[in-house]
Amino acid sequence: MNQFNSNISSSQADSSDRSLKMIPVPHEGPFVDGIDHPELYLWDAWSFLQDEELHLYCLAISRTDSVGEMISPDSRNLRRFHIRHFVSHDMGVTWLDQGSFQEPREGQRLFDSRTIWSGSIIALDATRQLCAFTGIREQNEDLLFQQSLGLAFSNDWEHVVEDSQHVISDPLNDWDAIVDQGYFLGDIELLGHKNGEAGGPILAWRDPFLFAHHDQVHVFWSAKIAHDEPALGHALLSDTGAGYKISKLYHPVTMPDSEHYTQLELPKILHDEAHDKYYLLVASCNRIHEQQSDAEADKRTRLYRSDSLEGPWLEHGHEGSTLNLDEPNMFGITVLSADFRAQTIDYIAPYTEEAGVEKFLTLSKTYKLSLSELGSNPACVK
Repeated sequence: MNQFNSNISSSQADSSDRSLKMIPVPHEGPFVDGIDHPELYLWDAWSFLQDEELHLYCLAISRTDSVGEMISPDSRNLRRFHIRHFVSHDMGVTWLDQGSFQEPREGQRLFDSRTIWSGSIIALDATRQLCAFTGIREQNEDLLFQQSLGLAFSNDWEHVVEDSQHVISDPLNDWDAIVDQGYFLGDIELLGHKNGEAGGPILAWRDPFLFAHHDQVHVFWSAKIAHDEPALGHALLSDTGAGYKISKLYHPVTMPDSEHYTQLELPKILHDEAHDKYYLLVASCNRIHEQQSDAEADKRTRLYRSDSLEGPWLEHGHEGSTLNLDEPNMFGITVLSADFRAQTIDYIAPYTEEAGVEKFLTLSKTYKLSLSELGSNPACVK
């Protein structure tokens, strides 16, 4: 959900509207059965359950500009996002707004100087959290989407530690190493171009999802193997003491039905310890080029299953890999909790613009998905 109709000059957005000063303070009172924030558009959510406290994070911008005019949802990529933090003490029935968790940094050469996109968070120990995010570098009004994979630390779930942001993979600087592993990157001079790569969608090196497993930290993200062929990125991280770095970059992994879509986004890994199986949730989109409207892009939520983090991944949805969610126009779900013995997961999701003005760019109430109802067609059975 990070890509939008972007054939708009950034000069059309007042620079003051991109200021971080427009981040509102926490909203008073709880949100019940979803989050319809009166001051913010919300999308691309991720979460972590820690000691019966649910932490929810998502991308956010103000609904209005510096003079009080409503911001059009399809122009929000021209503005500076922040990561919003919400907390629930009743497993997602009610949510409290905790304010801004992270903002882009201002400064030349910084990989997150233009804006930040979605990521993830895990607990390293009782007092430290590791946060992943997508950094977008400030370049020019054509190179709007030059993405890098970044990490930061937090000590309180409320804010990132100042200046702990560090890049672990930057296509601009690591072009050769990335391509040598079988990933696709467009021409280095055009990395992040608003019109896409070689006639396909924009650069895909985003949405890092952290997964701690057997004393190792893995990261998965949205990638490509061709200008219009999606893939799952995968790497192993190591702690340097001052931060983390990639110790092993795996070859890209493709899905068995990836010919049906051009972008794999917002990957999330779940481990079913009861059956020692892994589940991969992704949001997919079949956008061909960046001049298309959102209405022309088929957006779905897909689920895959594997015996290994390295794949291969098998379709495990209601129809192939596709999940039939509880409401239409939901995209990029996050799992709040999972009970694999009962074969259920609880999730919420943002609504796309196609949901209409009453719902778009708000977060749904909590729904329950039954895993026992999935994977019944032959393509899903191993």
